Parts: sequence; C-alpha cells; structure tokens
Amino acid sequence: MKMDNDARPLIMHVVYRFYAGGLENGMVNILNQMPTDKVRHIIVCLTDHDDFIERIKVPVEVVDLHKKPGMDWSCYWRFMQLVKRHQPDIVHSRNLAALEYQLPAWCATRPLACHGEHGWDVTDLTGGSLKYRFIRWLYSHWVDAYIALSKHTLDYLIQGVGIGRHKISHICNGVDTERFQPAAKHLILPEELVDKDCFVIGTVGRLALVKNQLLLLRAFSSLLDNPASDGKKVRLLIIGSGECEEMLKAFVAEHHLTQFVIFLGQQDDINKWLHCMDLFVLPSLGEGICNTILEAMAAGKTVVATDVGGNAELVVDGKTGTLVESDNDADLERAMLNYLLRPTLLLKHAEAARLRVEHEFSLSAMVAKYTRFYHDLLAQHHHPKSLPCVVPPREVKSSKSRS
Repeated sequence: MKMDNDARPLIMHVVYRFYAGGLENGMVNILNQMPTDKVRHIIVCLTDHDDFIERIKVPVEVVDLHKKPGMDWSCYWRFMQLVKRHQPDIVHSRNLAALEYQLPAWCATRPLACHGEHGWDVTDLTGGSLKYRFIRWLYSHWVDAYIALSKHTLDYLIQGVGIGRHKISHICNGVDTERFQPAAKHLILPEELVDKDCFVIGTVGRLALVKNQLLLLRAFSSLLDNPASDGKKVRLLIIGSGECEEMLKAFVAEHHLTQFVIFLGQQDDINKWLHCMDLFVLPSLGEGICNTILEAMAAGKTVVATDVGGNAELVVDGKTGTLVESDNDADLERAMLNYLLRPTLLLKHAEAARLRVEHEFSLSAMVAKYTRFYHDLLAQHHHPKSLPCVVPPREVKSSKSRS
C-alpha cells in the first residue's frame, strides 16, 4: 500500500446518505470525540447529505457521489477513483447499501475493510430475506471485520449469514451524559397548546415507515377515548421530518386530533424538547441500537418502546420503562395509560433509566471501543500505520470479545 507523509491512518466512512438519523448521529459522536492528531476521516455519501453534517466539528472531507437509483456502474467507477486518490487505510461501510462498495475499494487499493450493521430496512425487518443474507455472505469475502451494534444483529450475522464470530465486534451506541441530563419539566410551547397540567408524550425520529409513528397515533387516539383517562390533559409531540409526514398529518386531521398532536419538524436541540415530555415513546417496526432511546434515558425519561431489534438491550422492561409488542395498538395504549395514571411509577422508572445510561452507555466508552477496534484491525494485519489504543472506562461493561 502506498505510503503518504501523514503518519495518521485515514478512515473512509461510506454511507448511503448523510441525513438526520441514528446512524449519522452515532458517526457525529465518534468523529467529534476521536483525537484529530491521531486519526483522519473522510465521509463518502453514495447519494448526498444535508446540513446535519454540520454537527461534525472536526476537520473532515465530505464527498457526494450522487448515485442514481438501482445499479449505477458509473458510481462504482467514481468511487474507485476516489479510493485511488485518497488511499484510505480503512474503508468503513455502514449498512447493506454501502456494503457492496467494499469490492471496488478492494479492487482499487486493497485497503482494510470493516462493515457496520446498524439497523434494519423496512423491506427486511426480521433479517429473513434470503437475498440480503446471500449478499452479506458474498461480500464477507472482502470484509476483514464487522461491527454489530446490537446482540440481535450479532446473532443474525453469525447464525443467519455465516460470519465467523472472531470477525465481529459488538459495540453499542453511547450517549453524551453531560449534554443530556435530567431537568425539571419545562414547557416552551404556547400555553394554549400545552399547559402545565398536561401529560406530555413525545417521540423523536425520522417520519418513515420503519419508525411507525402511525402506531403511536392510533394508540394515542384510543388513549384519549379511554374512560380511564377521563379528565386528563394529554398531548403528543412528534419531532422529526420525512416521507411519511403528510400521511401522519392526514391521520391526525381525519381523527380530529389536531388540538392534541403537535408536529415540531426537525429540531437541533433535542435535549430541550425532552425536558418538555413526561413520557418518551418509540413505536418502531425495527431498530438496531436507538440513539433517541439513549438520549431520552439520559435526560431522565421513562421509555415505552416496541420490543424489536436492540430495544430490549436498552430498556429494562418494568424497571426503566416498558416494552410493548410491535404494531399492537392496545398494548401501547395500556403502557401509556399505566404511566399516565401512576406518576410515582413514572418517576421511579425515569430515575432508573438515567442510572442505567450512566453505568452502561457512556459516550466515552463507545468512542474508546471504536478506537480499540480500529487499533486492533490495523495491528492484526501488520499495517504500517497505527492508532493508539484507548481502554474503555472501567465502570462501563465491555461487551466486546474476540475469539
């Protein structure tokens, strides 16, 4: 491999696109925390990016390849030329759409290859697609190491795809517990929309089919009609934007929920809005390790989430929140009503959620594990460049192991 004058290893991060989302938020945290005097980064977006990229505060080059839908051979060619020009030491692809670009990278300069599995596509929520399993297995021949964010994904890669356990590291997301902290409830919306006596339920995420905010709206509508909640003032805050926004707003209008449901669009200061909420709900059909759950827990919020993907690794059912059956209106309604009627339980689970994040999911531990992962990858392949190893903080339980 050609050497340059910079002793720092260069990591090329390949993603389908860089918009607001959990995968991208995790990358922001990693890149902002890694020491710039020890490592360099470049981000390649197969399609494009939006202003969410501005959350990265360290020097990083961003390249958009403007990939056309379907098989775009010209995009493969442009990517190969990009790899030849920059000669990265590691190419780190994320999720299935970026995995296939490991082959042209290998053809270009044969860099070390790692791949991260962050979540599930709406077309394959359970990982049952034989086509996708075969694609992952095929491209595993050009991938040196994997990162699985959840134990659910780790098991899928081993049992469903046939990846050797020795090639996979389990690195869970972390959250900035200094930025996201508990605080007294603070309502920042006009009082005619939400007053101090309202019980505020909130959710944060892309307005997309896989996030299934429609489930939350159906359950919320039933909650309002439930006689047990009679006399309670309840509001629902929906934070995020996406392709399902108009459909969700149409449901709200059709079911006469306009005065109870507030769409806030994309927001930058999520911590501020979490402090407006009494209860956080994540109704997804599929998840890897959800950053918004971690942020809500760090802010001292009880979480109700669907029991999918890695959600059960974050929310301890009956202790820090409640797990409900996926796409089950009645189950979600019961969980929300339980906290609405039992404020003491709500507070107890909120306090436990904050403690769990502090002990298990700190940002420093996550960054240390990623640094260790890159260090090991370079060292195991006797790469001429190295990255200093950072040991995860002792109070955080490391789930990473190598056979």
